[in-house]
Amino acid sequence: MAQKNDLLVALDVGTTKICCLVATVNEGGGIDIKGLGVAPSSGLSRGRVININDTVKAIRKAVDDAADMSGFDIDSAYVGIAGEHINGRKVQGSVAIRNGTVGRDDMERAIKGAMVMQVPSDCEILTRVPLEFHIDDRVGIVDPIGMGGTRLEVFVHAFTVSSNALRDLARCVMDAGLNVDDIFLESVASAESVLTPAEKQQGVVLIDIGGGTSDLAVFANGAIHHIFEVGMGGDALSHDLATGLNISLETAEILKLSHGCCHEGLVDEDYEIEVPSLDGLNSVNIGVSSVCQILRKRVEELFGYLSNNLTQSGFDDVVRNVVLTGGTALLKGLPEMGLEYFNRQIRVGYPSYVGGLAETVANPMYSTVVGLLLYGPQERGDPSLPLTGSTEHGAGSLGRLFGRIKQMFG
Repeated sequence: MAQKNDLLVALDVGTTKICCLVATVNEGGGIDIKGLGVAPSSGLSRGRVININDTVKAIRKAVDDAADMSGFDIDSAYVGIAGEHINGRKVQGSVAIRNGTVGRDDMERAIKGAMVMQVPSDCEILTRVPLEFHIDDRVGIVDPIGMGGTRLEVFVHAFTVSSNALRDLARCVMDAGLNVDDIFLESVASAESVLTPAEKQQGVVLIDIGGGTSDLAVFANGAIHHIFEVGMGGDALSHDLATGLNISLETAEILKLSHGCCHEGLVDEDYEIEVPSLDGLNSVNIGVSSVCQILRKRVEELFGYLSNNLTQSGFDDVVRNVVLTGGTALLKGLPEMGLEYFNRQIRVGYPSYVGGLAETVANPMYSTVVGLLLYGPQERGDPSLPLTGSTEHGAGSLGRLFGRIKQMFG
């Protein structure tokens, strides 16, 4: 039986599904998957909770299944958050170096100074990512500790989230009987499980297409530099098929998974598929070319949004390749469509860097929940890391928010 400190739990509360993943830390410091629970989700829309009761029930189902599979009791978890309410902003801070050599205190003071920023009253700072440091006339420094100089300057990327969205998510997790170890951006978590260190260093775009939202995140020089979220994902494809073909949403989802393709060049022939009619009393024949046309139109819209944002972000020139992940990443023709819009090497990202029952989560739909397992302990366990984590949150706005939420439940 694993010790309490060796047990890790991650919770991905998505628009179409909720995943709970249980793992233990092995003797070598690696992570071994022990259990997985997945439950359909209907209590969220575009990453926001719209029905607390439905969301709580789904969380409980996923957690109970993961507990049964792993044999461990679950009482807390790392949680991911996504949605169009998430925004990033680059801020700057500088301080005099006290003893002529940069120490940890100098770096923390510079970062703290950068975070003296105006935040809308309905938002919270969730994540802060130092991008680079300057010492006097030297620029582009990643780790300034031990370097000499008189003035230290830091550039930080701060990410804010809706206070209400954060509060509702935390309440659902707590109502389901769990404590919240911490809440992280899902795009950052997904990157931890699917991107290589070389990709994050050289420049890469990660596109995570979930059920209700799609995230674009730019990584370069080992850090995240830009994020963009749009309220459109795999469920939009299913809804388009249901509307365009006059079939039920359930049938459309099955059709998408079994015969879906969004690139006509990969449709070998226009054969027809027999599916139930909308009323369920009869059957209708649908050509695969019709399915492809409908899916392509929506993918064109999605990739149009994402590629335009990348261009406008100013990071287009630093990106070498594109990685697709999330449940929709396995849609046939999606990499080919991505190549048309991004004109770069493109691959599908599968979660990795874990052991144990790794094959259980060997699917892009589990990239976020695996990433939370990898990213959460890293950020909470090393107080020297000037990113997120409970050390940074505990004394800040997020810590106060958790305190208020706990008071709500007595």
